[in-house]
Amino acid sequence: MWAFAIVAICLASGFRQLGTMLRPAVPWFIAGVGFSAISLIVHLAIAPDVSAADPAAADYLPTLVRLWDGHRQPVPLPHPAVYLNLAAVPLALTWLLLLSDRLPAASEFLLRFVVVSGGLAIAFVFFTWAPPEWIPDLIQILMPLRLLNIVSMMFAAVVVGLAGAYRHTLPGQIVILVLLVALLLLPESYFWRVMPEALRRVGGGTPVERMTVMLAGALVVTVYALIDKRAGVRQKAGDQRDASRAIPAIGTARNILLALIILLSVASLRDPWPRALKFRDRTHDPVFSAAAEGSGLLLTANGVRLVQLKTRRAVLLDTSGFDGLAYSLEAAPRMIHILRDVYDIDLLSPPAEAPA
Repeated sequence: MWAFAIVAICLASGFRQLGTMLRPAVPWFIAGVGFSAISLIVHLAIAPDVSAADPAAADYLPTLVRLWDGHRQPVPLPHPAVYLNLAAVPLALTWLLLLSDRLPAASEFLLRFVVVSGGLAIAFVFFTWAPPEWIPDLIQILMPLRLLNIVSMMFAAVVVGLAGAYRHTLPGQIVILVLLVALLLLPESYFWRVMPEALRRVGGGTPVERMTVMLAGALVVTVYALIDKRAGVRQKAGDQRDASRAIPAIGTARNILLALIILLSVASLRDPWPRALKFRDRTHDPVFSAAAEGSGLLLTANGVRLVQLKTRRAVLLDTSGFDGLAYSLEAAPRMIHILRDVYDIDLLSPPAEAPA
């Protein structure tokens, strides 16, 4: 639903221009919607009937959000995802309003998507500061703060893409190379996970460092683009070439660096731990094997996940998925009954030591 809403706003804000670009995608879009509709119809046809929602269900959702569901908690402004969304909206607007002549139509649509999703995400950050019972149930169920993830996950790729608009110039090549190396060497990079322990100790730091690299890269790319446009350099993409011999040299250096990283990563993928210790299930783990031999329903503790997959046994209650209750409030009375009788926990009034 969020994807439909965001795309609809993007199209409404520039229908003529975007409609022409997206027209080839219409048959595929209709096909995807059609298959999804068929899947839903089949599901509704074979799914068992559920009991009517308890009249007290209106109280379940706010209590669940307030006490148990970490995904729907209010997000403070200092959160890194909020900073990235706050930075992404003016960044995308700058390129759309001042530098659109450097971008193809597909890139413009992507930047519109960034503006709309980032704007909605920031609006919902303030919206979710209200008490849970004040927020409409439909909005709570749709988990609006998930919108923060859209820009957070695509910010670095967007910056690299914007720098790619100047890949035929020497400054553009330098910016891309420095940005990629900086992102690679961040403490949070997967690069460090495949490195030897001695090199892995170099990692460390906080998410602020990751944000600093991405925001600095976005600022440098945008400032250079504005200066380049002010200087009057408005060549067509086919003619936008820099005569400097350094451009192929930088490209070669980047390829060599990438090859070295791949070689180092492959050489470091040797894991001293047996595979069985990482992928535990009934075939080689004595606990799951013993559980698989029995019958009936299993009881699980908090944090014990994928028991049904690992034992091929049904569970009475999946204690690691309480947030799923928001999508099926009809199950709340039965869950409350199980928690009270089996786990001695009141869902609506848990003890202080219960996990939130």
